[in-house]
Amino acid sequence: MSLNLLVLDLETTGLEPEKDLILEVAAIPVKLTENNFEVGKKIHFYVKNEIGKIFNRMNDFVQNMHHKNGLINDICNPNNRENTFHLLNPKCPLYSLFTDKKDELPIYICGNSINFDKKFLKYHAPDLESKLHYRVLDLTSFWLIKSIFKISEKNTESTHRAYDDVEYSLELLREFYDIIKLNFFNDNLVIDFDIRK
Repeated sequence: MSLNLLVLDLETTGLEPEKDLILEVAAIPVKLTENNFEVGKKIHFYVKNEIGKIFNRMNDFVQNMHHKNGLINDICNPNNRENTFHLLNPKCPLYSLFTDKKDELPIYICGNSINFDKKFLKYHAPDLESKLHYRVLDLTSFWLIKSIFKISEKNTESTHRAYDDVEYSLELLREFYDIIKLNFFNDNLVIDFDIRK
């Protein structure tokens, strides 16, 4: 059995999909089997918005954060126009995940607090969101369990840049996969992971 995951992170102007805008998207497709953790090509792009609307939707805290991390500078940089897409444009890189797919298996989105990202996709790109499975894999659960046992790790403070945060989510997923594989997939134990139930 294999599983198609899309590790995803969005950066936005705020917390409310109905009022706020998506600014930056990063995603990494991952195919999981009992024996393989196959990482696909990373997708990263900026979302086309009117500059005036971007600043109108951000409060002072968010503006300061995105100035500090360089996101506003990158969005306003004319050199990034070729890597800027409207989410409803079929040329948006996320669409290639579905047009290039070689199997009929569904795609599950995965990440930290991933329901936040799913809500924004559902509101701003409903056609894209509808192509994803309704179930998600929220890696925050694994992160919380790690914190209970005080498992040491490097600094995990978010940069609030999609391309950094999606890499951290991928790292967490790989760690979770390795733990499951080491402890459950052996000759003495058989577990039915039928996600169709």
